[in-house]
Amino acid sequence: MLLPRIKGNRAAKKRVVRHGGKILSPAAKEEKVVFVKIEEFPISPEEDEKQLADLVSKTEAAIVTPPTSEKVICLETKQVVVEPEVQKVESEKGYYLVIDLEATCFDKWEEKPREELEIIEIGAALVDDKTLEVVSTFDGIIQPKLYPSLSAYCRQLTGITQEMVDNASSFSVVLENFMVWQSMFPGTKKFCSWGEYDKNQLKTDCHRAGVELPDVLTEHFNIKKLYTEKYNNKGLIGLGKAMKKMKLEFVGSPHRGIDDAINIAAVLKKLLTEPS
Repeated sequence: MLLPRIKGNRAAKKRVVRHGGKILSPAAKEEKVVFVKIEEFPISPEEDEKQLADLVSKTEAAIVTPPTSEKVICLETKQVVVEPEVQKVESEKGYYLVIDLEATCFDKWEEKPREELEIIEIGAALVDDKTLEVVSTFDGIIQPKLYPSLSAYCRQLTGITQEMVDNASSFSVVLENFMVWQSMFPGTKKFCSWGEYDKNQLKTDCHRAGVELPDVLTEHFNIKKLYTEKYNNKGLIGLGKAMKKMKLEFVGSPHRGIDDAINIAAVLKKLLTEPS
């Protein structure tokens, strides 16, 4: 249900939608979307755009790229943005939902129990199961609770700064934003990752936060296992080494969830298209 329109310049008018917390704007320059959860917005036609922006800036947000061919205006994180009219996606479409997580980590001398590690980033790439191209991505930084101060080792490994997690939302909120994002693409989805870690860590963090593991994340496809079977690789191998063996160039920063997810999607595409 739409909320009342805001007064102002006709060409610059926006509208707010409750579900997903979306603002439409004609001045599209960057293809990014910010989703927020908006429970109630007591906005009347008399309220101006500045008042709306003040309300919006207090909400939680996560930056993602929009559906293919959508153009949107990208505001700062914790402000709302949104795409023009979203085209309906055929329900019979299928996707690989490639996820890579980053979690709190510590050098050997300060190592913590494995069950106390917390997700600090959810990176995801949605891959069309026919074209095997990435059609949308999601990146959500999470504020850890057990150990809110990141170790120097963790900051150096992931490139995630203390300021980023300090300004981030809780696991529950980011997971909900993730679900809003993936729901924009109706169709069957197969949750994939490089190894079993991401599947297990999601279960751990959902249990710790007291939230149910979403249905879309209950079935899991191990891309690393597919790689070892195809290349007859017996030992443990990381994503970087696997990509070198496949003659694929890593794009972005290793150990950043969003970059790892995009590169894992590239590995998946080659595994499914390259002759055995």
